[in-house]
Amino acid sequence: MGQLADIILASRVLEPESRAAYLACVKRFEAFRQHQHAWTTSAVESWRDSLIRQGLKPQTVNKHLYALRYATKRREALGKGPDFARAAEPAKAHRSVRVRQALDADEVALMLGTTAGGSPTDLRDRALIVVGVKTGLRASALRGMRWQDLSGKKLKVKEKGGHERVVYLDDECLIALRAWKKVSRGDGPVFLRLRSDLEAEGRRPKYARQVTPISRQAVHRIISERARAAGIARPIHPHLLRHTCVTWLLEAGVPPQRVMVMTGHKSLSTLSGYVTDLQAEKDPIGGYLPSILKGP
Repeated sequence: MGQLADIILASRVLEPESRAAYLACVKRFEAFRQHQHAWTTSAVESWRDSLIRQGLKPQTVNKHLYALRYATKRREALGKGPDFARAAEPAKAHRSVRVRQALDADEVALMLGTTAGGSPTDLRDRALIVVGVKTGLRASALRGMRWQDLSGKKLKVKEKGGHERVVYLDDECLIALRAWKKVSRGDGPVFLRLRSDLEAEGRRPKYARQVTPISRQAVHRIISERARAAGIARPIHPHLLRHTCVTWLLEAGVPPQRVMVMTGHKSLSTLSGYVTDLQAEKDPIGGYLPSILKGP
């Protein structure tokens, strides 16, 4: 196995699923590098171009680059060589690919309406949606939540790269979580795998309730199925909950700096990629400007 692959395997901050994904990307680069015979930025950019020629979408190519950058950054920190991937230019995505449409309040209400049955699955999914929209946590952070990390309104979460930060929950989050906690184990992972998850995956459940957190695939399935059940025609995925949170906060006039603290964004440029103007049709922004038409 190559040097970079060994670095990924030795990482103690990556989640198991992230480690497996990063490892696959790094192995792909190391197989390509065997023909380049160089640990250089140009080799990384040649690899990037080869991935594009293979038909990978720009977002997928950039995920490969992110994994490689993580490995080369660790390589430099360990004194095993320079971080040669840092300066590589990412693949340029088509603007249309980056367009996202945040959920509006009516759509969220419709999704929550599908969880009114009161079953354990309903209560868990309701808490998942409410916390996702109200905190803007990524799907990986949601599935990594633990009851022991929740104290009052303060929740410690682990984000990408193993970084820990504190998120403060509002009353609606706490109400949804308490209702779910009454029928869950009340310790360990917050969002557990239930019998219905295993049945949906075509697996035979051994127990009525699992002690492991729901998988990343289950989070995607839950959100998309709740959206379909609510009659929402467009595709809905977990990251739209984060996107919705950012959009609502900025529309409410919350300063961008506070939004960044809440969501863990590192720069305003990254935050701006999440902005959607949900009021544009009903309240065009031009109406706030002075009138310029004079006369009839």
